[in-house]
Amino acid sequence: MSHLHASTPCLWTNAVNQLSDCFSSDEGCRILTNAVGDECKVLQDIKKILEKRASIDEQYAKNLQDLTANANKISWPTSTHPIAPVSREIFSQWSQLAITMSSNAKLFRESVLDDLMKGLLEQKTDSKTFFEEERRRYDGEHRK
Repeated sequence: MSHLHASTPCLWTNAVNQLSDCFSSDEGCRILTNAVGDECKVLQDIKKILEKRASIDEQYAKNLQDLTANANKISWPTSTHPIAPVSREIFSQWSQLAITMSSNAKLFRESVLDDLMKGLLEQKTDSKTFFEEERRRYDGEHRK
């Protein structure tokens, strides 16, 4: 068993070297640049969809708050119909739901969109720039 673990670094090094050799060419750099570019586009598309979802949630929360504010303006008669307490409870639940949705949308926007997605996009952009520079370097070396 320990024999397998001892040879694993060698296998890993060979795999890395083979991968490096495969992509250390004009075609390899082009493939990697295109792949990273495609990943960037997908991440940007996902980010737009997630931003739209957060905006929809925020708008829905605002609409619920507006409904609740309108419901709070109702002037209930002293001898109310049995529907009044049920209605008040529903309106209260809408208000709580609106607060929760608004809070969740804000947290989602900060943690996922502003931090995670922004970081992923920056990494992909850096990778794309690196591979484009490697391709130019490779082109320059092979033109000489």
